[in-house]
Amino acid sequence: MKVAVFVLFGIVIAIKAQERESPAVLISILVRNKAHVLPYTLSFVENLNYPKNRLGLFIRSDHNVDNSVQIIDAWLNTTQSAYHTVNKKYKLVNDKRRTEKSESDWPYERLTHVINMKEEALNFARKNWYDFVLFLDADVLLSNPDVLKNLIALDLAVVAPMVSTTEKEYTNFWTELGPENEKILDKEIQNYDKKGHFKVDGVSNVVLVNLNLLNSDGLTFDKKVLNTLNNKKGFYYEGVLDPDVIFSVSAKQANVPIYVANDHFYGFVLHPLAPKDTLEKEKQSLVNVLVEILDKSATKTVDVKECFKNFMTYPKPDTLGMDRIFVVNHDTDLKNRFELLSRFMGLSVQRVPLIDEKSLTLQFIEEHGISQLPDYKHPVEKRPMTLFEIRWFLSHHEIWQKMVKKSLNLVLVMEDDVRFKPDFKKNVLKAVDEAKNTGKNWDLLYFTRKWIGGDELRVDGTKNLYETAYSPSTTAYCLTLEGAKKLLNASPLSKMVPVQEFLPIMANKHPNKTWNEAFSERNLVAWHVYPSLAETLKD
Repeated sequence: MKVAVFVLFGIVIAIKAQERESPAVLISILVRNKAHVLPYTLSFVENLNYPKNRLGLFIRSDHNVDNSVQIIDAWLNTTQSAYHTVNKKYKLVNDKRRTEKSESDWPYERLTHVINMKEEALNFARKNWYDFVLFLDADVLLSNPDVLKNLIALDLAVVAPMVSTTEKEYTNFWTELGPENEKILDKEIQNYDKKGHFKVDGVSNVVLVNLNLLNSDGLTFDKKVLNTLNNKKGFYYEGVLDPDVIFSVSAKQANVPIYVANDHFYGFVLHPLAPKDTLEKEKQSLVNVLVEILDKSATKTVDVKECFKNFMTYPKPDTLGMDRIFVVNHDTDLKNRFELLSRFMGLSVQRVPLIDEKSLTLQFIEEHGISQLPDYKHPVEKRPMTLFEIRWFLSHHEIWQKMVKKSLNLVLVMEDDVRFKPDFKKNVLKAVDEAKNTGKNWDLLYFTRKWIGGDELRVDGTKNLYETAYSPSTTAYCLTLEGAKKLLNASPLSKMVPVQEFLPIMANKHPNKTWNEAFSERNLVAWHVYPSLAETLKD
């Protein structure tokens, strides 16, 4: 509460004044076959740092072959009363249109229907005196809760928070249209080389429109309305039937500038589907997005509201065709993160906890014959091995022992700070198949790289496999049974170096000749995948 103080005829008068209310915003969401992503989309809407009594919801859904409507209703049943207005309409037709060849096909009838619904939302917001309308596609995940406040604070006519696919093959703005109506964008903006808000030709997927501006009456998604509004100017639109392009043209005719904002990271959009694509491709795009959001989150979690729990589906867990997937775990927060990663990606993993520091007693060290290599000193810090590095080595050593004891022919070893790149599972399967099909013997396949230097030749007959030079990284690697035997036969506990140094030594690729000479059999055949399939989280 603010207090205004006035002096009237020598008398001090204090008047309490209400703080100015936040602008009223209508959020328009059009939904079709989005059951796989809706729990996340709506959870992020629910988490917006904005007073709900100043938000209205405009929701339309039709032609679903999944649980989209049930998910929307489950959410509204728990939260509808908190919002200023909820306007929803469903068309319960559980099939695609006759003119549609697939769920991802966009014939004239479907495009026209979407244009009409967007126009309806725009007019509903105008008639009900909303200050802003936010057009939000159901496959946009706004993971930044301050997005609405930030955009309104910019005080722009039309602005979109920049969202991209994880592969950055698609972003929701363009700076010009090409001759075939292809949307050309500014890579410096897309890659955050330039940060701020920038005037662009058009935006899509998630767009905030300021209805308080006089010229906003000229904005439309409908080309018929566009031509009617501009008839006196002698303007007639005959271009592509695309609601976002039509909106862009209407903005130009109304002298309304359009902006994209990348001053903060705001979220992701799922990769648009081509007409022949299935929903399974979009579900894989969702996995990639969830992995990225999880790693960008300060809490290393993705919050999903309780009302959605019965609708959540995850890929069936597997081991990527290997005998085991082992994860070396040393951090409680990272353990929780990796459990979520495994669920999102469908990975069946076996956790290998770091040996407890209190267990690493003198007796334990003597019983296991643990001794640091006499000539070892950290390459940069010139110090001996730390207790943590010893524990880390022992965890990897335990995995190698399990492989030999249980005759595990092929395993994936990862550390809990691994950060997966998009399509990790698909690319792992591809890389392992490529290695197997060479007909050559190999022992270790790095999925992460920390290249220091040295020549690396492509493995004959492959596209993405290379012989590995010195690479001190153990974040993610694939190991064969024969490779595990070679590592154990070197008796590494009695002349221990950090595990990330030990593997290059055994591959005879380490630049330190003194360390190399401590291990007579250095015949580990190590390859790596390029481009790498993962990286270390802190990198």
